[in-house]
Amino acid sequence: RVQVLYFAQLRERLRRGAEPVEVPPGSTAGDLLDALSAEHAVVAAARGSLRVAVGHVGTDLPLGDGQTA
Repeated sequence: RVQVLYFAQLRERLRRGAEPVEVPPGSTAGDLLDALSAEHAVVAAARGSLRVAVGHVGTDLPLGDGQTA
């Protein structure tokens, strides 16, 4: 199970900030988006422009050239 956090337009349109989602072991971020797209039409409509951030990092994480923050 993963906790999915929603932001901006998805948060507004889904009327929720988060939800737990059951995913099989070995699932990828793409698998998660596929499952969310099957559950929520608004996610399916935005699928091509969505990105997934995994995990939380502290402020002491070194940043490298080319990383997205």
